[in-house]
Amino acid sequence: MHYSKEEGNQYVLGYNILRVDADLTRKRLVSPSSCNFTHVWLRTINVESVFYILKLGLKGVSDIDCVDLENEHVTSVNVPQNFFSEWSNVHPVNWDGKLALAGIEKGRLRVWVLENYKKRKWVKSKIVIPLTFMKDYPTMLSQNMVPYAAKDNRICWFHVDGESRDAFYLDIESKKIEFRTCSIILEIHLG
Repeated sequence: MHYSKEEGNQYVLGYNILRVDADLTRKRLVSPSSCNFTHVWLRTINVESVFYILKLGLKGVSDIDCVDLENEHVTSVNVPQNFFSEWSNVHPVNWDGKLALAGIEKGRLRVWVLENYKKRKWVKSKIVIPLTFMKDYPTMLSQNMVPYAAKDNRICWFHVDGESRDAFYLDIESKKIEFRTCSIILEIHLG
């Protein structure tokens, strides 16, 4: 990832793609949207052959660059500011093979799924999952919990608190949690 300065505080964000072919060629792709790096928060996630770079503006408009490695193309998708009332604990998540934004608000996980990045289309309504297990684990504060991925009605989470790092699954239907080691979690989701 790289950026270059334009007028004022606006920057152009670009991406270098290294093709693994006979020549190991490199191609530069440019984001279709500019951003103000003095007020931006970058988060990245990969789903299949697309990298999603979430550019949350601390003031103003936010968007996602969808870098399609297979087609060597960048699409920019607007993120409506009304998706979440508090953006500081919002994370990009692989939700059953699609990009989603997930955040905890008032003891509930709220999830918005990007239905089709090429058409810039979000699902019509958010998914809301009560996190009733948090009553049984009062040391798990929402600001320390990071949803990582969701598949087959199970959400993989990381809980980071100082030196402590836990990983667990939440079964959406039964509302039960199952603790795992981080290495097992990564092996399951990364192959």
